[in-house]
Formats: sequence, structure tokens, C-alpha cells
Amino acid sequence: MSTIIIDNIGGEIIIQEPLRLVPKTLADGGVTEETDPIFTDSVAFGIDQADIDNWNNLTPTTSRFESAAFTISDADKNGYIRYTGATDISVTYPNSISVEAVTTFFQAGAGIITLVGDTGVVLNGNVKTAGQNTAMQTKKVADNLVDVIGGVE
Repeated sequence: MSTIIIDNIGGEIIIQEPLRLVPKTLADGGVTEETDPIFTDSVAFGIDQADIDNWNNLTPTTSRFESAAFTISDADKNGYIRYTGATDISVTYPNSISVEAVTTFFQAGAGIITLVGDTGVVLNGNVKTAGQNTAMQTKKVADNLVDVIGGVE
């Protein structure tokens, strides 16, 4: 689809091609210079391969649905965890999670999610979800050190 801009002052018609990014799917392994049919157009807008690589890394690679307390594992890194329970739970964050791992927690039910660091793990930030239909995210930044984004308390 093209965008047509009409310049009322000069009477000029400009047709612009919009910036299009191809979303990552688990089957195709994401976007690269080779798989993005308009990569050269993207470059014109200042988007390079490093930007595309970063975009691919933001896409959750795992999804998990929970209804009771649990401990996350390295299999949950870069994943999305949806809690549907009605009672408040604690989720344990062990040090065994890989550095740079990002995990998103979504509270779909009435039960609040509270993150608890395993022995020696420091959680920087607020560690509880704010209520139903809210989320928080963790990023392991170093050994025994995790940043929590979007939590309350």
C-alpha cells in the first residue's frame, strides 16, 4: 500500500512507500537482510541489520500458562508466562537462568504474581503485578542480579 501526499502549496503529488517490517515467526527464524524483501528501503530509514537482530530478540520464544506457584527455568528465557489463577502466588527466580534472559509475566486472573529471588538472587525493582490484566518483565543482567520492570511494591 502506498501513501499519497498532496502538497497544497506547490500542487505536488508525492507517492511514498511505507516502511514494512516482516515479523518473526518460529518457523522462519526471524528477519535478516536476505529474508526482508525491502531491507534496502529499511536502510534508507536508518534501520540496519543490528536493529533487525535486536527486534528479533524481543520476540518471545516460549509461552507457558500457569495456574499455581512455580519456579521458572532456563527454558522460560525470552518467554511469556501467563498466570490465570485466582489466588496470589510466588514465582521463584533461580540463578540458573542465563544472563541477558528476558521473561514476561502476565497476570490474567485475580491472583497477584510476586517474584522471589532464590538464594543469593537480588531482584532490583518492584516484584508484584499490579492486578488483573497487568504485566511485569525481568531481565537477568549479571550473576545473581535481575532487573524487574513494571511491577509494583
